[in-house]
Amino acid sequence: MRVSEELALTSKAESQLMQRSQAGQIEYWARIGRAIEHSGQFDYQHIASALKGEVAVDQLTSYEKPVYDELHDEAMRHSSATEIREHRQRIQAMRQAGVDIESLGD
Repeated sequence: MRVSEELALTSKAESQLMQRSQAGQIEYWARIGRAIEHSGQFDYQHIASALKGEVAVDQLTSYEKPVYDELHDEAMRHSSATEIREHRQRIQAMRQAGVDIESLGD
C-alpha cells in the first residue's frame, strides 16, 4: 500500500508519540474513520451534495464539516484560471447585491 509523503511523516511522528508502530497508527486512524462513517453523523453523499452546491454547508454535521473543508480546499488548489475568474465574478456580484461576504464564513 502506498501513502502520501505527508501521511507517512505524520503517522511516523504520531506513532512514536503514541508508542505504536507506524502501520498500527495508520490502522488506528482508519478504525476511527470507519467508526465516524458508521456513526450516523457522517454521510459522504451529504458532503458531496454540499460540494456541488445542492446542500448548504451549514447543514453539514460537525463530523462532515471538516471533511468538506478539506475537500473544498483541495479542489480550490486545483482550480483552473477560468474557475478562479468565475468565482471572483460571483463574489463581486454578491457584494454589489449587498451581501456581506465576510459574514458568510467559510
